[in-house]
Order: sequence, then structure tokens, then C-alpha cells
Amino acid sequence: MALRRTIMLAALKRIIVLAAITVGALVALVGYAGARGAGDNHAAYDFIAGEEPLEGPNVAAAPNGDTVALEGNGSFKAGPDGTATGGGTFTIENPSGQTIFIRH
Repeated sequence: MALRRTIMLAALKRIIVLAAITVGALVALVGYAGARGAGDNHAAYDFIAGEEPLEGPNVAAAPNGDTVALEGNGSFKAGPDGTATGGGTFTIENPSGQTIFIRH
């Protein structure tokens, strides 16, 4: 009986040690993946809102019923030397469809 208990305790210790190593490795990998600084993203992006190949403006509604419609395109580059170009139109309308504000 004592031999069986010793074997079971040894197996349990191995399981606990392996679990601790696995959790430690996962935490280290997740920490490494998230350790990139904000200045590490230097990618360039293009955006299109409501223009070809899309049809019509992109429209969003507020809880009070006002809507904003966006049409435009451009590009930007992320990072410390970031740039942005583009243009378009946005229009804000009240719930009855009356234009409140428009910007080109």
C-alpha cells in the first residue's frame, strides 16, 4: 500500500510540474507577442468609404435618429513618421431627412 501511494504521489508531482511549465511557457509566449511597442507598426493602409467598388455612402445612425453619411477615400501610413492623404464628403441629417451639416 505504501509503495502504491509513493508511486501516485510521484505521478501527481510530475503532472503538477508539467502543468506549471506549460502555463509558464504560454504566459511567456503571450507576453512576448504583446510586447511590441506602438512605434513598431509602420504599415500603410488604404481606405474606401461609399465609393467604387462600393455603392452609395456608408451610413450610420445615432440613437436620436440623426444619420451621418460618408463617401471618400485615402491612405495612411502608421508609425512615428506617419502620413495621411485623402478626401471625401460627410453629411449629417436629422431624423426627418433635413441636412444639418455637410463637409466636402
